[in-house]
Amino acid sequence: MREFLKKVGLRLAILAGIWVIFTQLIPERVYLGPEYSRWETVFASIEEVNETKHPVNLVIGDSRPEMGLASKRLRAWNYALGGTSPVEGYYILQQLREVPIDTLYLSYSPYHFHFQDCFHTRSEYFGFIDQRYVGEVEAYSKSIGDTVFQMNNWAWMDDLDSNFSMPWIQRQLRYLLPIRSLDNWKWYFQDRSAMQAGMYANELSYLFPSKVCPSNATAYEYYLEQNAGGFLMNPVNVFYFQKLLAEVERRNIHLIWVNMPLNNATLQPSIGYYQRFEQLLQAELPAGTPYMPLQFRDSCDFIDYSHLRDVAAEAFAQEIALRFANSVPK
Repeated sequence: MREFLKKVGLRLAILAGIWVIFTQLIPERVYLGPEYSRWETVFASIEEVNETKHPVNLVIGDSRPEMGLASKRLRAWNYALGGTSPVEGYYILQQLREVPIDTLYLSYSPYHFHFQDCFHTRSEYFGFIDQRYVGEVEAYSKSIGDTVFQMNNWAWMDDLDSNFSMPWIQRQLRYLLPIRSLDNWKWYFQDRSAMQAGMYANELSYLFPSKVCPSNATAYEYYLEQNAGGFLMNPVNVFYFQKLLAEVERRNIHLIWVNMPLNNATLQPSIGYYQRFEQLLQAELPAGTPYMPLQFRDSCDFIDYSHLRDVAAEAFAQEIALRFANSVPK
């Protein structure tokens, strides 16, 4: 029996070794999904912009401006990333500290002020955010008694990462599917070509392929409004939002706040949640900040309960460009 177990153990060890060697040769964009491809595209673009140091306009925010601000009309690089909060927004702005920024279109949904969504599962997990910054955020969170930014599902793996790169192995097991890998490659190159052309062309509709008008989805904002006391500002998000605003002021960046359109069918029941957010947000923004107010639009303008379709996104970007034409530096 002991000999049998030795043979089984040896074969398993050999297979594990072959697996690790083989997967080390595969680019991460193949198995980490389309969100990783988007992050890789954005941070590659940040490196290129840093090299040229030409003046730029930026879009920073979460998935709603990522998909809804077709920046060709805004003449802006779209660095919005799905699931992010002002914590990541401040980090991106810091990565461009040597680049002259003329106008910053800033937009986050209330949920990404209320909670942290993907700080660990994307921002840290994908490896584009410096671990020292992750540590700073977690240390501040701990110092004020916040628990939201302490929720790391991979905490036990982080302890092993320095010696065994365990999160990397987990990525292999979670994402290495041949059919999905082909899709990831396809969308990576589409997204990359759009960035290289100097714009971001709302190519992310593949994430939400609905072809019908979404009208009966229950938004999580409605649950929070009805059962969890309504909108609240997470103190970590507020702290980094204030740091972001201070950086904008220090560098004399022209700031425009954009509230993305809301789906009339799915988000109207959550109007109290959004009104409370708008009230608290305006208290944080510098006086006189150009501001796109909350507005509802027909459900057929959306591909899901909150993200604009490409045609509606183009029209909305045009509306923004016209509305703020006189306030944007020439």
